[in-house]
Amino acid sequence: MSTSDRPDIARIGLGLVGRYFKAFAQGLRALSHFKAAKRSDPGIKDVHFALGVYRYYRSVKTRYLWFLPLVRDEREEGIEEIRLALAEGHYAVPACKIALVLLAEKEGKDREGIALGKKYLLEYPRCKLIGDAVVSMERRLETRTRIGRDMPGLTGDPSTG
Repeated sequence: MSTSDRPDIARIGLGLVGRYFKAFAQGLRALSHFKAAKRSDPGIKDVHFALGVYRYYRSVKTRYLWFLPLVRDEREEGIEEIRLALAEGHYAVPACKIALVLLAEKEGKDREGIALGKKYLLEYPRCKLIGDAVVSMERRLETRTRIGRDMPGLTGDPSTG
């Protein structure tokens, strides 16, 4: 393979970094629009869904910077904003339900996620996102329970404590 046939790793790396910063800038721009909507009409509670998802995933993506004073873990605050949109919103309610189940799965809160998922599947029985997440959490919980039985010193389920 000649050098002209090989990909330029530096160019690829810079392209990925450039796309990351472009996406970050677009996220900030979108965030400013959601905050402006919230200021212009405080009665719009659906906006909390977008703000909560942004806050959660910003924390996830910057987790390696949490040691810095201005960068905090705000995952729980993000989840609480999604819950607020679920309780008081209108249009974002189905998305909130899906997000809460998927975030419970991501956070390893299997018992909570399974309970929510089964409750929401009564309303949306054909929702594959919720159904797949519930199956995944049930399998993981079953495996952790089995590990807990086989290794008595382990509880087997991190979501219980």
